This record gives sequence, structure tokens and C-alpha cells, in this order.
Amino acid sequence: MFAGVLVVVHCVLAQPGMPCITVEDVCKTYPEKIARLFAKLDLDREPLAPVKTAVANNDLPGACTALLDYYRSTGWAAKYRVERIEATGARDADADAILNDDYTFYNVTAHVPRRPDGGLDWSYNGPSGDREWGWGLNRQPWLKTLLAAYSGTGNIEYVNAIDTLLRDWLTSNPYSGFRSDTPQWRGLEVYMRVGVNWPNVFYGLQEFLEFSPATRLLMLESVLDHADYNRNFHAKGGNWIVMEMHGLESAAAYWPEFKEADRWFRYAVERLTPELEKQIYPDGAQKELTSSYHRVTLMNFNAFKELALESGRTLPDSFTQGIEKLSNYVAYAMDPLGDDPLNNDSDLEPVNGEILEYAQQFNRPDWVYI
Repeated sequence: MFAGVLVVVHCVLAQPGMPCITVEDVCKTYPEKIARLFAKLDLDREPLAPVKTAVANNDLPGACTALLDYYRSTGWAAKYRVERIEATGARDADADAILNDDYTFYNVTAHVPRRPDGGLDWSYNGPSGDREWGWGLNRQPWLKTLLAAYSGTGNIEYVNAIDTLLRDWLTSNPYSGFRSDTPQWRGLEVYMRVGVNWPNVFYGLQEFLEFSPATRLLMLESVLDHADYNRNFHAKGGNWIVMEMHGLESAAAYWPEFKEADRWFRYAVERLTPELEKQIYPDGAQKELTSSYHRVTLMNFNAFKELALESGRTLPDSFTQGIEKLSNYVAYAMDPLGDDPLNNDSDLEPVNGEILEYAQQFNRPDWVYI
């Protein structure tokens, strides 16, 4: 019944060049991806027993259905679950722009062209050919825009758009298995998808029929590619490696059903732990001496720690100590208006709200006073 409903929904919604794909069609169209997905899952986990049985019987559509049922019923990442609300025709201007293929990054708005098959041109670098613009498009922050628009309006068109755009990206941007500087597969974009934007959508839309089985399964298989990239092609140091290891940890924590999940997590911890000493000067400044990079590093070290605790994993004490040093520097370096120093490649931004949050975390009344 579930799959049948989705067939009706997506045969109507599919755009030119992006066929309506059921569970059965995914298995038929992408047999290598589905075979790889089940080969990489730890099917000995007790909740995945129905999946293991279906795989043993060579019933891949049945295995896919059982796997999707598992993710709908798991209580993990409950904080992201989006409540279905009464349908309305209300509109959101930012989300409507995305529906019209108009995207804005770095205060530059452009109409993204479509490929001959009807899908979006994900290699587009904006009206000035700026790679930063193309990287912004492929980080997929528009997923959160569309998700927030649904929660604010109840307009299901925005959920339909999430499904259609994601499925297009997943089917038109294959992973090469090599280091890349393309808009689609550079390390920071990989991290932003798997570590920031995908968990919200994957778990947030579990109760929505409009979030198709095809998109869910293709996302799961692509998590393997994202983990592989952040594991094997990450930066050697600086703020980049902190972000990329957070991406690898996110793949492990949000999708612990993969056989390699624990190894991904261990590698991320082993690779990041020395960085706490290498990147932080005695006064707490991050070595790149740029306020924006300092705060990105702090945010990702802290997010790494929080996600580890949330997923029941432990970290060396040096993580907490390093995060406090980084936070202390921000508190004592901000100006009387609460802004960070405008040094090197930085933007002038208020940091007093962030410091109040860290002050509560570390019980630092001096930061509150500042």
C-alpha cells in the first residue's frame, strides 16, 4: 500500500528526464547501487533481521521495503522529525524562488539552467562563473529552506521539491572515487551535505509519503560515497580537516547501520585529536589567526563532541579542554559591541550570543560578565 501510494504521487510529480521510480524500479535501474547498499549494511543487527531475510531470499525490493520500514520506526534522530501539518496553499517567497530555479548565494541571485534531460545543471557556477557560487549550490542549504517553508506554511509543494531535487542530484552526480575540486564533490561540500543538511531531511521526512523510496535509498547508498571521500581525501590540517572529520563522524553517527560506521568514527577521532594541540596556540587562538575560521573550527569541534555524546560514543578529555580554550579566546577577544575581531579573511559578526551558550556549557561566569 505504501509503495503503491508513492507510485501515484511521483508519476505525477516527476520532471522531464527524471522518471517515476518505485522500489522495484530502483532495484531494476540501479542494481549495483542497491547491491552495494546491502553489502555494506550490518545485517546482523537485530532490528535489521527482516532485511537480512529478504536479502538471503534474493528479494531486493522486499529488502528495500523492510529497510525503509526500519528507518521510519527507529527512534534515532528524533529531534529532526517534522510533524505533518494541515495542508494549505500558503506560500514562502524564498522557497518559491527555489521552485523557480532561482538560487541566491553570497548575495548573488541567479537562475540555474536545466540540462537537456530536464534536470538541474549542478555544475553551474552562477552568472559570473564563480566557483564559490557553484559550491554553495551543491552544499544544498536550500534543503533547510524548503523544509522550513513547509513547516511554516503546510504547503506540500515544498516537500515535493525536496524529493525531486535530491533525486535529481543523486542520479546525475556520480562519485568518481578520486579527489575532486568540482562543485559537486569537493570536500567541504561533501561535509555540508552529509554532516549538516542531509540528516535533517532524511530523518525529518520519514513520515511523508512524498519523500519517495527512490530518494531515500539513493541517499543511503550515497552516504557511503560521502564517508569514503571525507575519509580518504580530507585536508591535512586547518579548519578544513575539522569540518571533514565532522562529516565522517556524521555518516557514522546518523547511519550506524553501516559496517564501517565504528571505523569511520574511530578514524575521525584519531585524526582530530592531534589537531587540538596543533591548531590551538597557548592563548586559545586557532592557528590560522582568522576570526571566521576560528569560530568555524570551534563550532565543528563542539558539534563533533555533542554528536559523539548523543550517539553514545566517548571522546578524550582533550576535546572538552580544547573547546574551552577556543571559546575563551573568542570571549576575551570580542569588542565592546560583542563583535569578533576583523582580522585576515574574516567577516564582522556578533559573537556574544555564542559565548553565552558556551558560558552555560562550561560554567564560566567571566564570559557572562564580558
